[in-house]
Amino acid sequence: MDGKYFVLYKRDQKSEHMDKVKGRMLYDKIEEFADREKALEYALSNLQDTPILAKTIKSPQDFNAEASYVVAAYFGSKYGYTDYGGDYNDVPTHEVVRTKLGNLDSVVEELASEGPNRLYLGIEEKLIPSVVDRINSVNNQGNRNRDYR
Repeated sequence: MDGKYFVLYKRDQKSEHMDKVKGRMLYDKIEEFADREKALEYALSNLQDTPILAKTIKSPQDFNAEASYVVAAYFGSKYGYTDYGGDYNDVPTHEVVRTKLGNLDSVVEELASEGPNRLYLGIEEKLIPSVVDRINSVNNQGNRNRDYR
């Protein structure tokens, strides 16, 4: 499915210290959605898993110089573990990088050169309004209610 939005969730912070991760975030799961509201609802229902919600970029007109970009590389067999019986088991993983437009080409090229099974590119969407947005909202409401005598 090629959705208009994707949600990365189940961040694996314990494994992010490995050398081969190169300072990237690791996520175990991704879901794609055609509808923003469904994607947002899904992300909010998975807050305990440190989700990232992003709008998929499909054309050059989608780019925005001020946006925060999310690049996710899916690796089906780069990571794994050896079980007690000595068998090696793949752990499908998404390596994730947040970046600005100026660094986007180099981030995509670096991830692409590592042979991922798939790359995702999107503009990150806010899940919860930031503290600054909330402060501005309160202050703007207060200015409307202020009596200037």
